[in-house]
Amino acid sequence: LRFPVTFDGEVIQYDPFDGAEGSEYCKDIPLIICYTKQDMALIARFNPEIFEITDETLPKMLRKSGYTQEQTDRIIRTYTDMLEKGSTGADKFIALLNDDHQLMFVDRVSKAKDGNGAAPFYNAVFAFESPDPVQKAIHGTDVPFFFDNAELAPYLYTAANKAAAYACS
Repeated sequence: LRFPVTFDGEVIQYDPFDGAEGSEYCKDIPLIICYTKQDMALIARFNPEIFEITDETLPKMLRKSGYTQEQTDRIIRTYTDMLEKGSTGADKFIALLNDDHQLMFVDRVSKAKDGNGAAPFYNAVFAFESPDPVQKAIHGTDVPFFFDNAELAPYLYTAANKAAAYACS
């Protein structure tokens, strides 16, 4: 998912975060990269079989994705320990997709800005989960919260966590 970056209305023809010439454009701009806890669940919506992954089928899916048996075992242990109790194989796979995609970008940007006398760089993860058992904190659910408009998105919370949603907003 690569989108052109503009500066003063012109499309920049190079990557402003690769540490090369384009990095000068964003050097003095404080930057916040935020993604949602289940950002990649949006991608999974176009691959519904991902939601059918169980704890039993997860090892096969990881091996099919190119991970060694040792890596597969470590990934499953890590995400089982890290995620909420009762998380499914699909939850673990989506979390892995999310971390792989998002953290790679965050790492690249931080390396471009780090140590160059650049403006601060921050990373945030939006983790307030909607009541939807599939979408949870999917891509885009964070927008009403950032603009202090949670009350305009009642589908993102329940009566039980409405106060928490407003506080997050």
